[in-house]
Amino acid sequence: MSCLQAKDLPTTPRANNMLYEQGQTPNHTPYDEESMLELMRERLSEVGLSCSGLGIVFYKLNLGRLNLQSTTTLSRIKIAQNFPHLRVIDVSHNELTDLRFLSDMHSLVQLNASNNKIQSLLDFNMMDENPSKISLIEANFSNNLLTCFDHLIPFSKSLKRLNISNNNIDHDLVELNVLSNLVELDISNNRISSLKLTELKYLKILNAESNQLECISGVCSWSLQQLNLKNNNIQNLSQFQSLKLLFKLNLENNKIERFEEINHLADLTFMYDLSLLGNPFIIKPTNDSLEVSIIYKNSILFRLPQIVILDQFEVSSEEKVRAMLFHQQQQQQLENK
Repeated sequence: MSCLQAKDLPTTPRANNMLYEQGQTPNHTPYDEESMLELMRERLSEVGLSCSGLGIVFYKLNLGRLNLQSTTTLSRIKIAQNFPHLRVIDVSHNELTDLRFLSDMHSLVQLNASNNKIQSLLDFNMMDENPSKISLIEANFSNNLLTCFDHLIPFSKSLKRLNISNNNIDHDLVELNVLSNLVELDISNNRISSLKLTELKYLKILNAESNQLECISGVCSWSLQQLNLKNNNIQNLSQFQSLKLLFKLNLENNKIERFEEINHLADLTFMYDLSLLGNPFIIKPTNDSLEVSIIYKNSILFRLPQIVILDQFEVSSEEKVRAMLFHQQQQQQLENK
C-alpha cells in the first residue's frame, strides 16, 4: 500500500491511527464514545498480568498526536473504570484545554501532556484527594498555556519530576512548594525573574535556562546537584557558595563581568562540570581571541582544580598541569617587575 495522505482517508479512529504511524497529523474528528473507546484499545501497550495472575492488563495508553480537541467524550468514557491498571498515559501534541477526563486515575505513574493548550496544572478532579493514594511520579506539561497552579495538593507526596517549560510563566512559582518531594524541576524558557521554592528540600535537578533570573536566593539550595541557568541575568556568583552538593553548573550567556567571581566557586568540591561561555568577563573583542581563550581556560583550571568538564569539553590531566605551570609563570613575571 502506498503512503497515505490525510485527504485519502475518512475521519475514523483506525484511519487516524494509520496516519499517526506514518508520522502525519491525523484528521480532527468529533469522536463518539464508541469510536473513542475503540481508538483507546488500539493504542494500548505494555502488557502485564493482573494482580490475581489470571488476566492480562495494559499499563500504557498513547493518545498523542491525534488532534484531540474536546474532552467531553473522553470524560464520558471514564478511563479509570475502563482501564484501571494504566500507569503511563501520553496525550501530547493535541489541542486539549484540560485533563479532567483523567479523574480518579490513582494508578497513574507517568503523564505526558506536553504541547497542548492546558491552563490548569494537574487539575484531574480527584474524588479522593488523599496524597497517600495517588501514584503520579512524573508529569510533563511543557509547551502549554499554564496560568493556574491551584490543584497540586493531591500530588504533594508522590510527584518527583515536573516539566513546565515553555509556558510563558512570569511569576515566582511559590505554589510549587506544596510538592514537597519534588526531585527534578524544569522551568526553562519562561519569563521568570525570581523564585520562591524554599520548601523543595529534596530538589536535586533544576533547569531554569532562558529566563530572567538575577539570583537563586529563593531556592532551597542544600540539596541541589545539577543547576542550569544558561541565558539568564546572573552577575554575582557568591550566591552559589552554599550549594555544597552541586556537581554540574551551567552559567553560559549570563552577565558575569568580573573574573574574580569565579573564586566563589572554589569551595564547591563536588563540582566537576562547569559552563561559562558567553559571559562578558570572557568576551574581550579588543584582545586576541586565542590568547583570551588560553588565559581563561588556564585561570579557571588553576582556581577550580576539581573541574573535569569545562564548557562541555573534557579536561585532561595534561591541561591541568599546564594551567598550574601557567600560573607559576605569571607569578614569576609579577615578582620580576
